[in-house]
Amino acid sequence: LEHPYRIQANAKLVLSLLRTGRAREAQSPLREAQLGTSGLTPAQPQLNASVDSTLGECLTALHKYAEAEPLLLNAAATAQGPVLTETRARLVKLYKLMNKATEASKYE
Repeated sequence: LEHPYRIQANAKLVLSLLRTGRAREAQSPLREAQLGTSGLTPAQPQLNASVDSTLGECLTALHKYAEAEPLLLNAAATAQGPVLTETRARLVKLYKLMNKATEASKYE
């Protein structure tokens, strides 16, 4: 298992890839981070939410909306603070891209 700090550092690197339009390159490291967080002891729900939310953003950028939605919803259910704020913004973007204005308005 990976150390939580390494997972967080990789997630930040992946965000840089996402911000520069390189979502395809970001997907694999994010899926690895997701696997790494699932077995942490003690559990790290905030870290899990952060990774799921970031992977949801990546999948949204790749137009994989059906995969992104459950990740973002799960992250929104457990996230706090800035991670929750980011996740809500990602849900709004996802739902607007899916033409689901009613769903988007729940997170604005």
